[in-house]
Amino acid sequence: MTNTTNLSIGLVAQNQSQKEVTVNTAIMTIDAILNRGAIDKDLNTPPGSPTDGDLYIVGGSPTGGWSSNALDLAYYQTTWKFINPNEGMALWVNDENVVYTFDGTAWIAAGINYLSDVVISSASTGQVLKYNGSNWVNGSENDIALEYTKAQNFNATTLTDGTNISWNLESNQVASVTLAGNRTLDNPTNMKDGGTYILTAKQDSTGSRTLAFGTAYKWPAGAAPTLSTGVSAVDILTFVSDGTNMFGVSQLNFS
Repeated sequence: MTNTTNLSIGLVAQNQSQKEVTVNTAIMTIDAILNRGAIDKDLNTPPGSPTDGDLYIVGGSPTGGWSSNALDLAYYQTTWKFINPNEGMALWVNDENVVYTFDGTAWIAAGINYLSDVVISSASTGQVLKYNGSNWVNGSENDIALEYTKAQNFNATTLTDGTNISWNLESNQVASVTLAGNRTLDNPTNMKDGGTYILTAKQDSTGSRTLAFGTAYKWPAGAAPTLSTGVSAVDILTFVSDGTNMFGVSQLNFS
């Protein structure tokens, strides 16, 4: 009998008797590996009470009805039947919730935790992978020096103008606001120690708008700047934070 290349499924021969046997066997073989995962991949002894359709990845030292079928797929349909996996075959293993791929000699778990040079321990939000000379390990992103070959920039945003102006530094590190009246810049939220922040304050088409500052803003000699008053005047305020205060300097009246 001629078999298919990959799964060795028997093909129906011309003038063959009992063709339904060959066809049904082929359908059962395909059914065994579609739309379900393997129940387990480490067993060496066949389960005592299998159910039709059960599928296993045989362990490396099989016995009994699985002997001579190490690392094969064993599926039960009245009796145990076997599929010899080719390199690249992938299968979900139900009891581990992991995908395994056959590399030609072994079943290899997928996922970053299973890579031989990746060591993940007590991972937490915001951590990154870093190479320590031997392995990739997880750790804080704050102690990584980066060098870029292309320009990097913050996404410039626009604050909402109002009697009191709110500034969320987490999402508005470089921001601008156009003043349509006399305003107060409230203390910002989400200050970070060492953070640098820039605010461009613009006069509207009327001009002469003033801007007062919340108590978190600190200025040289304790004197807050007086903004330029001309129509459409532009002033730039730059701050460095210690996590509690915003230490600022002003550059005024750009034209």
